[in-house]
Amino acid sequence: DYIDRFFITFQAENTLTITEQFNDKPTIVYLNTDKEIFIKLPPSLDIKTVSLNNMVGQDVRFWKPEDLDRVGNEIRIPTKLISEGIYVAKLTTNDGRIISKKIIIKY
Repeated sequence: DYIDRFFITFQAENTLTITEQFNDKPTIVYLNTDKEIFIKLPPSLDIKTVSLNNMVGQDVRFWKPEDLDRVGNEIRIPTKLISEGIYVAKLTTNDGRIISKKIIIKY
């Protein structure tokens, strides 16, 4: 008779909400119809550089913020001059974080 031996408790102080968990991550996708990489940044995130690396780790393209087509929190990078293939889009933030996402460019 160990009915009341164990119990579950919850504390509201240290729980994460969905907005806290995903609020500081950018969205990085390849728009096949527009042939460009689309990056949507959260308002709290400033980027230092954006690079596109091949699967071997070599830099294929490198952009500084002043080289990018940025409207508000959205960045669009045309890929017309980049060969088809699998790449890694890498964002470096001003606070030193590196955020990467695999991108497949196919025409």
